[in-house]
Amino acid sequence: MFTPTEAGAIAVFYSLIIGFFVLRTLTLGDLIPMLKHTAFLTANVLMIISCAKILGWVFAAVQVQVYIGELFRSISGSPGVYLLLVNILLLLVGMFMDGTAAIIILAPILTPIALSLGINGVHFGLIMVLNLVIGAGTPPLGVCVFIASGIAEVPIEKTFREILPFLAAEIAVLFVVTYIPDLILIIPRTLGYL
Repeated sequence: MFTPTEAGAIAVFYSLIIGFFVLRTLTLGDLIPMLKHTAFLTANVLMIISCAKILGWVFAAVQVQVYIGELFRSISGSPGVYLLLVNILLLLVGMFMDGTAAIIILAPILTPIALSLGINGVHFGLIMVLNLVIGAGTPPLGVCVFIASGIAEVPIEKTFREILPFLAAEIAVLFVVTYIPDLILIIPRTLGYL
């Protein structure tokens, strides 16, 4: 019924109604500290995203993606090796750059190479997105970790330490998805999209 952004706004509105009128645990005096805390968390995240956007612009200006494409073509013509290199690259890029900027910069270079190696486009797109989502939760600039740390009021170092088992599981899933494409493509094939 809602986009994720609208769902967040509805959740806040719902929480305010419950807090003020049902549980009666909130007062108008509570709103100012809550708004300050929200502004602080938002500013942290927006600083990270703005730096990532600047980095993306620099990469585009110096044509880093062209060099990456040429490097990958020269290393191997094997689809398996190419996907391993793409996974490593995107995990590293995801650590420092916003996912949207990374897709805009790298997808036009990496996708044609993948298609020329016989890799399905839907499969490759999912691999790209999954890599960048994992990158959003990894040090040093994992945006999701900064948000979780701020909400839980836990030091960022402790948060990074605690997510390591989850990152290991995510990377294991990434490699399963990468090297067993039928797990991903069965639904689109069944529905007639491929």
